[in-house]
Amino acid sequence: MRTIEKNIVTFSNELLDILQEAYDVSIEIWGDCTFDEVKFMVGNYSGYGSYWARYRAEHQVIEIPLNESHKLLKLKNGIIYPINKVALLGTVIHEYGHHVQRHHKIKPWDDLKGKDSTHSTGSWCWICSTGWKYYFPESKVTPELLAWGVRQGKITKELSHFAPNSNPEILINKVIKLKKAQNKLCNMCGKLFMAKKSNTLFCSSNCRVKNHREKKLINIALKTF
Repeated sequence: MRTIEKNIVTFSNELLDILQEAYDVSIEIWGDCTFDEVKFMVGNYSGYGSYWARYRAEHQVIEIPLNESHKLLKLKNGIIYPINKVALLGTVIHEYGHHVQRHHKIKPWDDLKGKDSTHSTGSWCWICSTGWKYYFPESKVTPELLAWGVRQGKITKELSHFAPNSNPEILINKVIKLKKAQNKLCNMCGKLFMAKKSNTLFCSSNCRVKNHREKKLINIALKTF
């Protein structure tokens, strides 16, 4: 365990306990993905400030910064101590999730459609859902609901801050409410469809054009009458 300056530091027992808990929980959630090769590094890395930690897939390393933006750890007399235990635990499990995303041998998310960025892919929706289900087994959260919310452009930001010990219910209720609101009957053919926007009235461009033509014919008839 080294900082980037190659100075040897000692992880306090308190910090080691949190890392062990994150490891144990990750095994329980994603047990068929090995975590034994994952290593930790703590230090002041270039580019840090906007995020809490980073997973280096090529080296299987989780880097945690010592900075003023996100106070997770502190260095005192050559020993690293945790500051915010809950946030640190969630952050480490989050990064273990990225390890699963990159190294999982069996990929249950292959048929799940999301988007292209790291925190909105189908794989990440599955990882978030399984993590939350561990902490909140009664939750309505599912990979499909998360992926649908991502495709609507409504929850990508929330998933970038995902931690399994943060409650997903507000987020999921938001998605469910949106989903219900966008189940609509077409104003032309009466077919039930999923609207992309809340003000969409027709299931297709054909129905929209047909409705427009019918209105024109009605207006012409009224003028003639």
